Amino acid sequence: MSGTGTKKMLNMFILDILREYSDSEHRLLQQDIIDLLKSNYGMDCERRAVKIFYWAMHYGLNIEVLEPESMRECIQSACREIEKKYC
Repeated sequence: MSGTGTKKMLNMFILDILREYSDSEHRLLQQDIIDLLKSNYGMDCERRAVKIFYWAMHYGLNIEVLEPESMRECIQSACREIEKKYC
């Protein structure tokens, strides 16, 4: 993997591509995602990296993009649940 992007940002770039170019009626192939990563972000990516992301989503990885305020609320709620359970 090379280019202007970094390996750590790959999942965020893929999410951005899926949000912009796909929906329930317009699916993207792995190669489409790879091509869009190259053209939009200058990032070369192996098919395997896209496949791993796909299977993680397919088999239950719940990916939700939150606004900063919602994220703060989720973190606070999770902390409260941990305190209840362990304190």
